[in-house]
Amino acid sequence: MSRGRCRHCPSRTGIGALVVAAGELVHQFGRLVQGAGGFGAAQGLLRDVASEAWERMRLAMVRDTRAIAFQLAEVAVTGTMPRAILAAIRRLRAPQSRA
Repeated sequence: MSRGRCRHCPSRTGIGALVVAAGELVHQFGRLVQGAGGFGAAQGLLRDVASEAWERMRLAMVRDTRAIAFQLAEVAVTGTMPRAILAAIRRLRAPQSRA
């Protein structure tokens, strides 16, 4: 097949896949409406699921942000500065020689 003849094939495949996905979405929502007992009830269930998903994502982001902050703090604390501070503390504690 020549290149010019199949120039629009990817867009046709993409549009077809979108049509099939939209049809499946409508079908599954119809099943949800029947199972939930009505359109409003189905929307309420979807809202609850979306709310729970967003809350879990938020909690994961908070957890990951804290982990990153602790890792950054650990890197900062293990450098040369803590050693210098500990050395200064040791010098302060050391008994002074009497002359």
